[in-house]
Amino acid sequence: WLDPAQRQACHGHLLRDFQALAERGRRVARLGRQLKQAASEILHIHNKNQAEGRLVAWNEPELLSHHNRLMDLLEQGSRMRDEKTSRFCQGLLDIWPALWNFTEIPGAEPTNSRAERSLRFAVLLRKRTGGTRTDHGDRFIERALTIRETCRLQNRNLHDYLLAAITAALHGQPAPSLLPSGP
Repeated sequence: WLDPAQRQACHGHLLRDFQALAERGRRVARLGRQLKQAASEILHIHNKNQAEGRLVAWNEPELLSHHNRLMDLLEQGSRMRDEKTSRFCQGLLDIWPALWNFTEIPGAEPTNSRAERSLRFAVLLRKRTGGTRTDHGDRFIERALTIRETCRLQNRNLHDYLLAAITAALHGQPAPSLLPSGP
């Protein structure tokens, strides 16, 4: 439901999807291998340039041929008789800008690995505990995990923050801010 120009599709997940295609029937398998190769080359170029502190746009010579190759492969896949493959490839063509925002927006990443790492603790907690039973419990866990992750990202001590927040509450004062201080 988000405009593809406003989000980034995860190339890590795409690589897994392309590998799944590569493990299917003949023509689909060949397409899957070609898609995976093209996506791997795109990530390699991005990572190499990122290590050098450069952002390479999709329409620059270094990426343009890979951009066009990926589009050609997806268009081929969208015309395949295999309905599942055809729908999958057409779906990626429908969100095409979301595959390339990382080449246009500084700080955007081609994978959502950082976001998944941030959510991992919450997912494991839910699996271990079975989740909560009430809306009130959901809100508490949401807030507690948000505080935990925010402190982690800011290199702040969670225990120190919670102690300051509880002390403030006991004295009728607002909790310390979790907003980062200015630049």
